[in-house]
Amino acid sequence: MSHELRPQIVAPTHPHLTRMILAGLGCAMVGGALVVAARPVPVVQEPAAAIQITETIAVPMSVPVVMRQEPPPVAATRELSLVLRAGGATYMKLASLGDDAGAEAMPRHGKAVLTEDDYVTSAVASVLDADVPLSHRQWLGKRVVVDGTCSANVTGFAVIARLTGDPGYAGIENTDNWTAVSTMQHGAKLLAAKLDNCAGGTYARDAALPAILVPQEIEDAPLAAAATKAIKASAATRSAQTEWETAEQKGTWYEAEGMTTSVQVLRHPRTGTTWVSVHLYYGGGCGLPNLSVWGLYRANADGKLTQVKSSLGELITIEKLVDLDGDGELEVIGRPWLGTERAVQRIDGAGLQDLSLPFYFCPC
Repeated sequence: MSHELRPQIVAPTHPHLTRMILAGLGCAMVGGALVVAARPVPVVQEPAAAIQITETIAVPMSVPVVMRQEPPPVAATRELSLVLRAGGATYMKLASLGDDAGAEAMPRHGKAVLTEDDYVTSAVASVLDADVPLSHRQWLGKRVVVDGTCSANVTGFAVIARLTGDPGYAGIENTDNWTAVSTMQHGAKLLAAKLDNCAGGTYARDAALPAILVPQEIEDAPLAAAATKAIKASAATRSAQTEWETAEQKGTWYEAEGMTTSVQVLRHPRTGTTWVSVHLYYGGGCGLPNLSVWGLYRANADGKLTQVKSSLGELITIEKLVDLDGDGELEVIGRPWLGTERAVQRIDGAGLQDLSLPFYFCPC
């Protein structure tokens, strides 16, 4: 009975009406979703942090500026020192000593000791570092390169007087022997730096300087033959022939017995230039002329030879042709006949350095 008295809250709905209501609800839901999507997204901001004010005070200060700089190029130089042996040790020449032009004053030194090396008599006196002139003292402890291949260090200094021959030819009577005192008096004196290596070397250079360039000797028979033919036909060789005939000698001087012909074909290591050196020398001894003719030629790209103006001066032997300053031109290291053991000069004959060696004997 109670069931019958409950009011009908929900009345049955027509099927078409139900579909319309459901469709309306669907549209409403889609529309709502679009409205929500179209709304701007709310930005959630964190609470603002407390503002801190910092005062910046400019303090003047010096800030070093580091700039990368290439080291300056090493200046070209013809500097070198000739090497010698004395008392079983190796030295390089620093300066000539004495009263001659260009020589330096003799520094204070210890007692000289007499020595002999390969027919050269020497008096060697050590020099304290403090007594060496400042211009030369800086060599102490330096490393040098001898003949471009051997390394040595400078360990000390000495005064050395050198000569060869017999005391009688120096005006010293009643003796056949040199003493340290007489050698100091009559020998060529020099200030030398002692080396700890490289016995038998010819020249030395500070290892910090560019290396001396030494041309490579190569084989080129046609160039050698062409240069030899050219020098034999030169005016200098004809002049030597006249001197030969004036001395009442027969035949051609450069074909005589005892004649020396030296030919070198050289390739410069930097420029690639090919040089040809031909030296004709006749050392006749007493009563005969000493004849020396040198021809230096540069080979062109087509193989033709151009003679370069050159002179050996007093040199009778060419030991080495080198490029001291890297300019592509050559200098000569060689030996004269008397009075000098070794010399360095330009190809025009101008001297650069020498090792004097007074000769006290008959040149014949």
